[in-house]
This record gives sequence, structure tokens and C-alpha cells, in this order.
Amino acid sequence: MAQEDAHTIAQLLRELDQLSEDEVNGRLGEETPSQCPRSVDIQNPPVEIASIGLITCNRLDGLRRALTSYIQNNKLHGRTNDFVVMDDSSSIETRKAYREMLRSLKMRYGVSISYGGLEDKVHFAKQLINAGDLPPDVVKFALFDVENCRYTYGANRNALLLHTIGDTIFSADDDTVCRVAPAPGLNAGVSFASNCDPRELWFFPDRETALRSIAFVEKDILAVHEELLGKDLGSIIATLGGTKALDLDRIDSRFLRRLESGRGRAVVTLDGLVGDCGWGAPFGYWGAPFGYLLLNGESHERLVRSESDYHSACTSREVLRTVKRITISDGTYCAGTFMGLDNRSLLPPFMPVQRGQDIIFGTTLWMCFEDSYFGHLPYALLHAPVQYRQFWPGEIFRSASGFDTTKLMIACIQSFEFGSGKTSGKERLQALGRYLMELGSMSLRDFEEFASIQARGMNTSFISMMEERLRVCGESPEFWANDVKRYLGLLQKALTREDYWVPLDLIDGRSVDEARELSQRLVRKFGELLYWWPHIVEAARGLRAQGKTLAQRL
Repeated sequence: MAQEDAHTIAQLLRELDQLSEDEVNGRLGEETPSQCPRSVDIQNPPVEIASIGLITCNRLDGLRRALTSYIQNNKLHGRTNDFVVMDDSSSIETRKAYREMLRSLKMRYGVSISYGGLEDKVHFAKQLINAGDLPPDVVKFALFDVENCRYTYGANRNALLLHTIGDTIFSADDDTVCRVAPAPGLNAGVSFASNCDPRELWFFPDRETALRSIAFVEKDILAVHEELLGKDLGSIIATLGGTKALDLDRIDSRFLRRLESGRGRAVVTLDGLVGDCGWGAPFGYWGAPFGYLLLNGESHERLVRSESDYHSACTSREVLRTVKRITISDGTYCAGTFMGLDNRSLLPPFMPVQRGQDIIFGTTLWMCFEDSYFGHLPYALLHAPVQYRQFWPGEIFRSASGFDTTKLMIACIQSFEFGSGKTSGKERLQALGRYLMELGSMSLRDFEEFASIQARGMNTSFISMMEERLRVCGESPEFWANDVKRYLGLLQKALTREDYWVPLDLIDGRSVDEARELSQRLVRKFGELLYWWPHIVEAARGLRAQGKTLAQRL
């Protein structure tokens, strides 16, 4: 670590010491609220999660299993929160079956359940447009698949955000189960991490072996998230042992500068995962098992413990993925399988269509909301899709062949530089929105040139990372190093194509020319959504004050 970084960390530790001391003193009544640091608001009561939201589409049996498990966890721990199901199923018969199943669970457990299907979203969209005098096309893009992209996870998450505006919430996918397992070697204290995925990985040949490797416990899952969600850094540090229990080894200078402001709170909290890895982006860098090639530390050692272990990991999707201690991070990694969201103040929208919407959300949040952090929790929940999944042989090389929508969107977002004077999250979100709108309004030729430069720049960084991993590991073990070299060769060859930047996930069912036009259109539409999102949120907040919500109680 550079000498000036070490000096900065030492100064930061002193400031955090004072911050955590002031937090404790404030709780003991030794200071008045006006004397406390601005990041510590002792007048705020403890955060209590109001709703559990489940995202679903055409998975009736999976949703029943998931929701039942979360209801049972809440009942066991005396919780009285409500439950919200957001459903993107297109069939009226399927939506009817969802409602009938949810009514049955409501009667069985005596809980409050709300359901938002297509009819509810259409009705609420009309109310939003009228209440906020909002552009209809923008609202429709936020909530529906207007471009026939088929993957609408983000639109469903946007519906959940608008329904729960003003609350802290916990969100989970419909193929999860609320079984809680502490991380192996769980440690006390707090880690800080930037420019990396802070979680470790363990690999298993099958689900049964994965589940035998951990010990499930009876744990209030909402209490786990409430330990961090919505809390400022000062109170988190004070509660979890003060600065003597801090680990600052994995932060860069930009992260340090943000910490030095003395402000900030955990607005997103993320669980670990055991079971199916959940990676499914068809061509993305974030789609497994490509990421295995860049692992370091103990995760890398477990991956390459033997050649048979390595090849097993590259075909089996069964993993344990978690941090070993509470970790505060930047937006480098944001997985939406399980997440707590502080929806009391403005959050960005999710990219409504295509995969990787949670990663785009994390990038947008980190860039636009300077007082926002991500909290990773050292507990894993079960991700258990009903249908068995497996990587096919050679899938580790698939993403070398081209770009995808997630990478294109992130490249566009990260190419923007904020000017001076834009301090609020709303201002920065709208500035980024205007920028994406400008990119989306270029001539197609100019946009292609811009996108091509961004794609090559992004891949140059990944090539450098892979080459560095080879150097550090001494190109050993050979079976792993050969795969890294093969991936590099495929990627460098793909980069020579003029149309490399065109997202391959948009070509599915379309011509290359249609995919080119759609990719630019999606950039423009997402820019419009970012610009108008603060107005959409305020309209939703106003409707909720009148008792009008998207999902309806059953």
C-alpha cells in the first residue's frame, strides 16, 4: 500500500473512532443531537423492514415454496410485516392461479399478502401518468416489456419499488428458500471493500454435497438485514466493535475519499447464497463460470485444488458464495437474488429488460448517490431452482465471443463524468439520464463508434486483469492457466470484429441490424427513465398517501 494511502487510512481510522464514540455517547444522552456528527442521527428509531417482496413469473410451485418459507421464518420470530408478490406472467390463467394460491396461504397463516399482476400494473401506470403528468412512454418502459425483450426482471423490481415507496423492504426471487446458514469461519467486525466482489466461493459437485457442507440455523432473516439496512456508517462501526475491528485492506483511493466525507449509510444489503450459483447472463462477464478464471485468494485455491475439482466446478452450478464478516462495499457487485432495500428515500430504477439488471442498478446507485453503500451479510440463503441446472462443457469460454446488453449499459454509464455542483442523488441521476439520452439520440454510425470504443476499453481492462492473474500465479496450475490463455485468445480474436459491440443477447430472434438499432434505443429509453424516475417516485408517493398502491391486498 502506498505511504500516502497508509497515512489517509490512519487519519480515517481516527475520524471513524470519533464517529463511533460520538454514536455511543449520543445513545447514552451525553450529547445533544445537534452536537453529533452529521452522519449520525440518533433521533431515528431502529430500522424495521415493512415488507417482504417476491419477484415471480410463471413459477407457481416455486413461488408457493418460497413464500411459505419466508412466512414461516417470520412467524417463528414474531414478525408482523406484510408480503408482496410481483408477477410478470402473461397468461390470465396463470395470474388467476397465483391469486388463488396466495389467498390459500393468507388464510392458512393469517398474514397480509398483496399481489401485483398485469392488470394491476396497467391500472397503476395510468394513475401514475395522470397524477404526475408523466410521459406515458417512459412509464410503460419502466413497468412493461415494450420492446419484446422477454426478460423483464427489472420491470418487476421497478413495480416493487413503486409499491413500497417509503418503506425498507427485503426482496427475494421465487426460486429461493428461507433457510439461513452462517458463513464458514464467521468473523466479528467490519470489512470495507472496493473494486472487487467481496464474497468468497466454495464449489460442490451437487446440491446434496453443498447442503451437507453448511449448518442451517434458526435465524430471523429480517433481523440480519436490519443490523445494517438504512444505518449510517458511524452506528454500524460502533455497534460492531469500533475501529479496532475494521479491515480496510481492500479499498482504493476513490473509496477512501468517499469515506472521508463522514457521511453515508447502507441502502442495499445482500445475503450470501448456497445452491445454484444464479449466474445466467448468456454472454456477460458476470455469467459464470467465466468469473472463476479471475478468482484470487482462498476462492482460487479451492477452485484449483485439483484438476478434477476444477473441471467439476466448471460444470456444476452448486456453490456457497458469501462474505466471512459484515462487509461495506461499493457497487462493484450487486446480486438481486436476496436484497434489502432502503426505499424510504430515492433509489434509482432497475433496467426494465434483459438480464443483469441488478448489476446495472448497483452501478447506477454507486455513481449517482454518494452517501450510499452496499452491506454484505455473512449469512447464506438457499437458492434452489425447481428445475436442475448445469453448465455445459466449454461454457466457461462462451462470454469471450461477444458483448451483451448489461456490459453495454454499464460501459455507457461509466463513461459519464459528473460536472461540479451536482450534489444530490436526484440531480446526478437526472444528469446521467440526459447523457444517456444524448447517446441514444446520436446517429447510428456515431453511436456504433462510441460503443465500439467503450467495448474495447472495457475488454482491455479485463485482458489486463487476466494477464496479471497469470503472472501472479506463475501460470500454474497448468490446467487453469491453459483455460485463461484460451479465453484470452478467443476474446482478442472476437475484438477484431467490427460488430463486436452489438449485444449478442439482442440478436436472439433478430437480425444484427435490428439488434444495433435496439441497443441504441434501449440506451436512450433507460436515459429517459433515469431522468423521469424522481418524478415517477414522487407521483407514486403521492398516490400511496391517498391509499392507492400498485399491488392489491388479497
